[in-house]
Amino acid sequence: MTDKRTTAPALLCDVMIQIKQRLRPLESQEVLWDQAAGRVLAQAITAPVSLPSFPRAAMDGFAVRSSDLEAASPEQPCQLQVRGVAYPARPWPGTVSVGTAVRIMTGAAIPEGADTVAMLEDSEVSADGQFVSFRRPSPPGRHVIAVGEDVRAGQVVLPAGRVLRPQDVALLVALGLTSCPVVRQPRVMLLVSGSELVPPGVIPKVGEIVDSNTPLLQALIPRDGGQVVEVLRVPDDPVLLRQAFRQALTKDIDVVLVSGGSSTGDEDFCPCVLAEMGELVAQGLAIRPAAPTGFGWLNRAGTLLPVVLLPGNPVACLVAYELLAGRIIRHLAGRSLDLPHCQRTAPLRESWSSPPGRLEWVRVCIEQNQAVPLRQRGASSISSLVAADGFFLVPEEVTLYPAGTIVTVYLFDTLSGQQF
Repeated sequence: MTDKRTTAPALLCDVMIQIKQRLRPLESQEVLWDQAAGRVLAQAITAPVSLPSFPRAAMDGFAVRSSDLEAASPEQPCQLQVRGVAYPARPWPGTVSVGTAVRIMTGAAIPEGADTVAMLEDSEVSADGQFVSFRRPSPPGRHVIAVGEDVRAGQVVLPAGRVLRPQDVALLVALGLTSCPVVRQPRVMLLVSGSELVPPGVIPKVGEIVDSNTPLLQALIPRDGGQVVEVLRVPDDPVLLRQAFRQALTKDIDVVLVSGGSSTGDEDFCPCVLAEMGELVAQGLAIRPAAPTGFGWLNRAGTLLPVVLLPGNPVACLVAYELLAGRIIRHLAGRSLDLPHCQRTAPLRESWSSPPGRLEWVRVCIEQNQAVPLRQRGASSISSLVAADGFFLVPEEVTLYPAGTIVTVYLFDTLSGQQF
């Protein structure tokens, strides 16, 4: 276990090309409506019925025949006999014949024979409630919600690939659908490598470090449509690491994320073990501050199992997840490979220099509508992530952004009410 590979770092875009070529979104599954929000629709939904399925009143008034009111005016009101009342839960069962009207409430079914709803403001009911007079005409269809006005039967209402929102689920249920086909959620195994790590909640001794990457990843993975199904902790021991990889091959999982042990140190065994047991596509990516990121495949009975080697330092772990691991999970889940952050543009308050040949991920604050880069470039400063409002990316071919350069800032708060 002495082979420490020193090949040039791979470009992120090249790794993503291979991933898209060799990895396909997962199969679909049927879920009930109360589990559908946030899932990716696997097939387009066609409306089985029209909405509304019957003509109904858009407001309170009287359901009448428009022809009965053609001559109505303030000077010569038209008087009709009131035959009954229509409620949303209790439709009036009869037919509105010539010379009659039915009092109707908002949402109630339009009785047969009526084709318009005359407004209360244009009417006057007799003292005994038996008759109503109208001072102006009410043309056909006025204040009537027609069959299919909202949705027509046979209409595609939700396209495949849509991440279902609460209002989408409401539409499904309104159409009488109690379930829908969605892309299966990727099942993720976290393999935590490091003899110095202790689980959250354990007070570390001198030389030990609390594992903060696992809580970070467990919070990020559901955001991208995945679910963590197992967390396995392994010390810096190649024999135990091999056992952990063999165990991963027996699990019902779709992705393995390894946190720690991805670099070229004396006890960083993950790249060599992955190369030995499967295929190491990249040991090191041309990204900053997550250069020790690795990627490869394990072969599980002819099926490729993607393995992402994440750096142990917290900032680098987050960057590697955002730029690589999260995109793999979103790809499997049928989601967009684009970064799932709200974006805004802002001018840089000061210049920023970047090393050539690397994609740099820069922490930034927004102050007075300007982007202010944080000068902490280290990979281990968790507090710098907390202080930042988001980040911007510097492409591999760019070495300097002068002050005033407009950059796209990816905001950490996806539903931010924060005022900048």
